[in-house]
Amino acid sequence: MKYTIEILRDAADGREQLLHRATVEEISPRWVKTRAKQLLGGWRHRAASVARVLNRHGEELYRVTDT
Repeated sequence: MKYTIEILRDAADGREQLLHRATVEEISPRWVKTRAKQLLGGWRHRAASVARVLNRHGEELYRVTDT
């Protein structure tokens, strides 16, 4: 199945700013969550704080934070 991973950072106005969006194909949403954690780690140098995993309908399945 196809999933979307969005890498976000907190903006000065309190909203979230999109840094990167990737479409991935995985068998299970749990594998996508693992990949989202890896991507978030790679974007920390740009102050990324959240990775969201969305299904093909744009519904949020997971929200991974940098903690």
